[in-house]
Amino acid sequence: TFSWWLYKDDYSKNAHLFQPGQFLFVEARISELGYAKEVEKKRYALKPVNMMYLGDAYHKKCKNVRLKIDISDISSNFSYILKDLIDKVPGNKPLIIEIISLNSDFSCNFYNHEKKIDPEKFIGIWDKTLPAMVSLD
Repeated sequence: TFSWWLYKDDYSKNAHLFQPGQFLFVEARISELGYAKEVEKKRYALKPVNMMYLGDAYHKKCKNVRLKIDISDISSNFSYILKDLIDKVPGNKPLIIEIISLNSDFSCNFYNHEKKIDPEKFIGIWDKTLPAMVSLD
């Protein structure tokens, strides 16, 4: 949790977002105030560039979902499990499947342009189903 003061336009532009129990996603710029030479005396200003509810950030900021799977974790029924998982979470973001080998420099990418998924729902169930790393690009 971070706290800072919002003044003038920053507050009036984002006041509608400040609701009890809501989490915010904040993109901000940090700038140095003054020209202090000693690190301990430097001061900084945080200026919000964009704010939104955290739940909306998945849909507004995520361009695609990347699923990284070690080749040794792929079993004979992997494709059936993955297809079932993709069918459960329809959405509007492409899925990139990257098969890697932790022991070598091998990697292979698969792009699914036809079936798109919902990143929030996918992340909610992926760890219960597949031993893989998921990242949002």
